[in-house]
Amino acid sequence: MHGQKALIDRVCEAVADLDLDAVLTLGPTVDHDAVRVPDNVEVVAFADHDRLMPGAAAVIGHGGLGTVLRALAHGVPQLLLPLGRDQGFNGGRVEQLGAGIQLPTDAPPGRIRTALRALLTEPRYATQATLAARRLAADQPDRAAAEALEHTAGRG
Repeated sequence: MHGQKALIDRVCEAVADLDLDAVLTLGPTVDHDAVRVPDNVEVVAFADHDRLMPGAAAVIGHGGLGTVLRALAHGVPQLLLPLGRDQGFNGGRVEQLGAGIQLPTDAPPGRIRTALRALLTEPRYATQATLAARRLAADQPDRAAAEALEHTAGRG
């Protein structure tokens, strides 16, 4: 997406001087060698969200639905910087739930760092993310999706 590399660079700069370890998933569209990555950031092409999220204190992303939902399902607060499509809506909804913060895509590193620190130190974000995870689990979304697919397949 347009602006993705510049956003990655600003996020890496924001976390570079923080006492934390981070994982950066680049996917297939960003060249690892083109990104300035600080020592406290591990770069991978892809990551299994269900393995990564339980150990995460926060997620920083562009607000893609898959990552947003997996973070919510695991009760992880999120910092979202939408690049386009439905991402602004997703980020706004996470913010409404109190489970995260949405910033503009062009937010400077200092503002990203401040928002991340808030997610990590203000308990209300973790509390709201945990409540969202409980609500999602109670709705049993996997079972509902499977039943919808079975119903659709039965009509074919």
